[in-house]
Amino acid sequence: CPFLFKYKSKPYKDMRMYVISGLKYNIDLQSNADSRKADDQIKIIANDVSLDYGFGFEFHLPMVTIAPEIKLSYGLMNVLKNDDKLIYSAVLKQLHSRMFMFSIHFEG
Repeated sequence: CPFLFKYKSKPYKDMRMYVISGLKYNIDLQSNADSRKADDQIKIIANDVSLDYGFGFEFHLPMVTIAPEIKLSYGLMNVLKNDDKLIYSAVLKQLHSRMFMFSIHFEG
């Protein structure tokens, strides 16, 4: 569930640049899989809130608008679930999610 703000520049010929930023709520569906529940693996919390920001370009063509975008996402919450029985979990203090995303948007 992203909540993003998008600020667009004035058009130059058939192109404009934009920047985006905001917050996003994440749910890790893989964290409840049977393979992740093994006794010898580090456990993580499924819920996270992240700060997203990035930039992109809009190319306005006669029939379609194409917008490539680069976005970075930084997790704000510690998703590490401490387990005193697991030695690998005791070594880590915090675990945060990070994501780099490249996407292309098409508008008709």
